[in-house]
Amino acid sequence: MPHSRSLYPLQIPYLLPLLPYTYLQPTTKDIKIDFSNVTEIFGYVPQIKLSNFSFPVLACNVDDIDQELIGWNDHRHSYDHHNLIFDVPWPGMKRKEIITGNTRDAANIADNPAYEAVTALHTTHKSNEVSIESKGGETPIFSVVKHWPPEWKQQLITHTRIEAM
Repeated sequence: MPHSRSLYPLQIPYLLPLLPYTYLQPTTKDIKIDFSNVTEIFGYVPQIKLSNFSFPVLACNVDDIDQELIGWNDHRHSYDHHNLIFDVPWPGMKRKEIITGNTRDAANIADNPAYEAVTALHTTHKSNEVSIESKGGETPIFSVVKHWPPEWKQQLITHTRIEAM
């Protein structure tokens, strides 16, 4: 019985030049437009769309992100009204009280004047800072969303806060 070997490995070098070359080197360049400048782009904010609700329900803490990243706005209620984190409290929560009314007068919910009042109700430490990642070994049961705006946007937010005072 003759020994059979595949000819496939031997044919590859001869066949490759016959195949069309379709890979193109990227020709893009940085056009100097920050993500935060494009109003049509929204961030990934975990939310669940339910047919019985007018707006999606959020499945994360959105206190410290730019509210523009969420992608929708309820003109009558704050995002807290649509947020599942207040339905299932966990020991490391920053706050348990919701803000009523629309919060879009500030970039972040944490910048809203009502935020300080509801966090003061929940604060049990000397500091209002509670880690969202972990507190006493307890990890959050919902997603953690973070946003790092560019330096120019941070300065704009700070300037807006000073003018509001």
